[in-house]
Amino acid sequence: MDTIKRNARTAALLYLLLVLVAPIRLVYVPSQLFVSGDMATTAANIMAHPGLFRLGILTDLFCATLEVFLTLALFRLFKDVDRRSAVLMAVLGLMPVPLYFVNVFNDVAVAHLLLGASPAGFTAEQVMSLVRLAMTLHDAGINMLQIFWGAWLFPLAALAAKSRLVPRFAAGWLFVNGVAYLALSVTGLVAPSWNGTVSLAAVPAQLGEVVFVVCLLWCGIRGHRATSAPAAGAVA
Repeated sequence: MDTIKRNARTAALLYLLLVLVAPIRLVYVPSQLFVSGDMATTAANIMAHPGLFRLGILTDLFCATLEVFLTLALFRLFKDVDRRSAVLMAVLGLMPVPLYFVNVFNDVAVAHLLLGASPAGFTAEQVMSLVRLAMTLHDAGINMLQIFWGAWLFPLAALAAKSRLVPRFAAGWLFVNGVAYLALSVTGLVAPSWNGTVSLAAVPAQLGEVVFVVCLLWCGIRGHRATSAPAAGAVA
């Protein structure tokens, strides 16, 4: 049980760190700098607060790296519960990492265009068009990433329920969280006008990861009565 507690604590702390840091670029930076439908004001805000925008870039890079270690930590925790599901969870968890890094280049391009030296041979209107394109591509990248952010939660929820390391309601909520990510992705890609409505409706579902992290951290600190559950479900 000491090994299970240690692995649960490690995975929970990594997940908690991701939950705390990821909203900086996904939520906080856009809320402070971006103005929907007004690229001129958005660009002016970025140029007025370059440090905040660059912080968003750094947090994206940090989260992409952290996702690798988190996925491996969760695989180590659940691999004896159901190895096939654990492998599927790990594959789905690692697949978006390269896309995450590539998507950061769109923000780097915005920083270069607005915060660096003015590109030679480009008019102000052309620079603004390039900024708009880069930011649009970044948003599209997030929509694609949400497919994986949702899909990997399905095997993770199944593993959590089977292991009995967290309450079943937490595993179920995690599954609903995965559905919410997929709904946000589909809406963002094919029906952007519904983005606001779906995002608002998805807020309660997206607390599933928070609940899972809290329960997993509690397991890592205090242990769990079902100490033999993972071994009982092990796959040879």
